[in-house]
Amino acid sequence: MSAARRSLSSRLPALVCSPLAVALLLALSASPAAAQSTTDGKDVKELDKLQVKGKRESEGNGALGDKAAVDTPFSVNSVDAQQLEKYQPVSLLDVFARDASVSRSAGSDYNGWSSRLVVRGLPLSFEDSMKVNGMPTALFGVNLPLEMMDQVQILKGASGFMYGFGQPGGIVNYVTKKPAGDVASVDLFYRTDAVFGAHVDYGGQSGDDGRFGYRLNATHEAGSFYSGGEIHRDAAAVALQYKIAPDLVLSVDALYQDRRIDEPTPYFYPWAYALKYLPKGVTGRTNYSSPATLNYNTFSMLTSSLRWDFAPNWSATLSAGELRDHYRLKQEYFELDGPDGRYDDWVFDGKDAWDFRFIQGLVQGSVDTGPLRHDLVVGASWQLMKLDLGDGNIGSWAVISSARLADRVRLAWTAAAVTHDMFLYSQTEQFAAFGSDTIHFSDRWSALLGARFNSYRQVAYTWDTTDVSVRYRKPVWTPTVALMFKPTPDSTLYLSYVESLEQGTTVGSWYANAGQQLGPIQSDQYELGYKIETGALTTGAALFRINRGAEYANAANVYVQDGNLRYDGLELEARYHFTPQFEVGTSAIWMDATYDKTGTPWLVGRQLAGTPRFSATLDASYAFDAVPGLAAYASMKWYGQTAVYNNVASQATVYAKGYAVTDLGGSYATRWGGHPTMIRLGVDNVFDRNYWQGGFNEFAIGAPRTVALNLKLDF
Repeated sequence: MSAARRSLSSRLPALVCSPLAVALLLALSASPAAAQSTTDGKDVKELDKLQVKGKRESEGNGALGDKAAVDTPFSVNSVDAQQLEKYQPVSLLDVFARDASVSRSAGSDYNGWSSRLVVRGLPLSFEDSMKVNGMPTALFGVNLPLEMMDQVQILKGASGFMYGFGQPGGIVNYVTKKPAGDVASVDLFYRTDAVFGAHVDYGGQSGDDGRFGYRLNATHEAGSFYSGGEIHRDAAAVALQYKIAPDLVLSVDALYQDRRIDEPTPYFYPWAYALKYLPKGVTGRTNYSSPATLNYNTFSMLTSSLRWDFAPNWSATLSAGELRDHYRLKQEYFELDGPDGRYDDWVFDGKDAWDFRFIQGLVQGSVDTGPLRHDLVVGASWQLMKLDLGDGNIGSWAVISSARLADRVRLAWTAAAVTHDMFLYSQTEQFAAFGSDTIHFSDRWSALLGARFNSYRQVAYTWDTTDVSVRYRKPVWTPTVALMFKPTPDSTLYLSYVESLEQGTTVGSWYANAGQQLGPIQSDQYELGYKIETGALTTGAALFRINRGAEYANAANVYVQDGNLRYDGLELEARYHFTPQFEVGTSAIWMDATYDKTGTPWLVGRQLAGTPRFSATLDASYAFDAVPGLAAYASMKWYGQTAVYNNVASQATVYAKGYAVTDLGGSYATRWGGHPTMIRLGVDNVFDRNYWQGGFNEFAIGAPRTVALNLKLDF
């Protein structure tokens, strides 16, 4: 193996480190006694929008710049810090539990794929679909600390123009907590069965006019979860902001997490299953995992940005960052092959190391040309992603034994001693230039014209040799066009067309062409939508069609790119505050997702894996006037029957039956020792339903009834 393919250097780019060093020096020189009670006017305004009106400008709309979600021709859902505290989510699926368009493929709250979402029937990618503060990331096996987020956003549908490469299901954007005046709080929490933890949030401002701001977060969590496995998690985040001048702001964000799960919940695959329905669901409390299994992830991220408001209505931002994601796994994959729940226990001992770097520059502003107003955004970006694999990954797949689900056994596995010397497996580099013009013809009518040019270069190597398996280089344009009409200032009716490009699949070990890196896939999307955000009502509707290139395993068990997938759907959502104390929300999605064109005639017209025909949610919250500080909520989500796998060899489509999950919770605000105190209780899956969580060519055991408690003190 050549030295060029050995593990990556651990150095941080000077471009990122220099701003961090400056900010840390400023922090050390600042006087704590000068801390201010409020932040600058702009930050206060954004915080008010987030907490009161729910119309905060996006923390990262990519090539659209800073726009409120209601003013964009896309379907966007945002969950703010108050909701994150209210529902105490463990994973990304919990964050969007009240969105019918969002499900999960095969992960659980306690394994490496907990953030593997499916949106509009399309799986999101760890490499391309996740952003932090609007910036690109790679989050393989990472479940970011949600208690450190100010907001989590999801843009549903294709987004090639806005963010570049990405799967057409959508984009998730994590917005980390930023300096926002004086903050000091401590959370103590518990989760089923014996997971305990603590979280600290501390921040403030110092210097003349509060020009230096800081926000520190730290979390520790440990204990045994519902199936008997163990979790140990430590995380820390730092956000620094320095106003070099009234119109020039430097920001630095750093995040680190060490997360280890022993005996993680297993993944299930239906490759050899040929019946119509999966077996009857089993309880999530059963521990099927071998004592040797683990998921261990260390994640670090450092970003910096400099924003210059150089003229009225004009700004320029330069951002740079680096992240590292190291993932060690000893994982079981159960291949279901019989109606009695019989499965083969596949095991894999592997190690991955992801290194990701980016630089982006963006200028945005408004200009008038006669009767027309133009909101302009232009920018350019560069990013490099390298993936190292352990040489022990090669040939580590093996079947250790077989069992039945009803036996509730944990099969013994003694993993072979492996050194896991790292080698470069793939390298992807992207250069992009983008621009958009939102043309306002009047106060009501506007049009969006945008385009992104991507130069995409990828080199990938086979798992068992040093040969290049893929050398791909292609410049590509991804345009978007939209027409918007605003019946009122708080509503938008839109018609949009978007193109998208996504990275092709790395073929898994269970296929005949294992290790092959397939080329990028193109998609396009047509969407007609309407949304409104007022003080009491938030509602939206979207009718869409997504066309995507098809990938599947043919009758020879070769994973190929061939044909077209078509996703037709209708999304509806609404939330209404009947009174300041009482609100009700609901969402629903109808899907018709099929193989449209393919070289395998049997697949044409088949329901696509990961897509239910119908799903819906309903939730309500109420604050009791009779008992000041007491509030309660209830929510229900119905997942319709979902196609899990189209078995070409057996010509059988496998389904997971539909199911409903109900959650209940409440909170009580009081004072303890003179400090504002919030006590929260949440019970998920109240009726303890057993179900299969059907996903995209894979599935998982649903979580049983779980309880979460949280005690928060503000100082």
